[in-house]
Amino acid sequence: MNKNLKNWLIIILATISGYGTMGFLITVVQEWIFGGVSYNKSSLAVLGIAGFGTFLSAIVGGWLAFFINSYNTKLSNILMCGIVIVETTWILNTFKAESPLWFDVLAALSLIIGILIPTQINLFRVYYSKMNIMKS
Repeated sequence: MNKNLKNWLIIILATISGYGTMGFLITVVQEWIFGGVSYNKSSLAVLGIAGFGTFLSAIVGGWLAFFINSYNTKLSNILMCGIVIVETTWILNTFKAESPLWFDVLAALSLIIGILIPTQINLFRVYYSKMNIMKS
């Protein structure tokens, strides 16, 4: 198999797996644990805890995508961020959201940051591993 094609298939697999895992975990947090979270109906405490759980879900999904890529590229994580942007834009343009614009934008930003955090932590780890190998 062509190496370039294999790399792209891995990136696509990582993107789908990471985003699917993130979506599943968000469903667990918001629907199964809290029985549905809504800006208009949920208490501030529920919004805060569910928001933190959603952020952690994004970190886990981003880490899985980066792990499938063997820590070689951030492209799958960037594609996941693109999907979040497209999905949020669609939700806002079709008026499917019951919450204020600022709330949905902040929710999308927290997902994007959560998706990208694992790439920075792992790249930091890989960078210092290479530095230690060079020193010895």
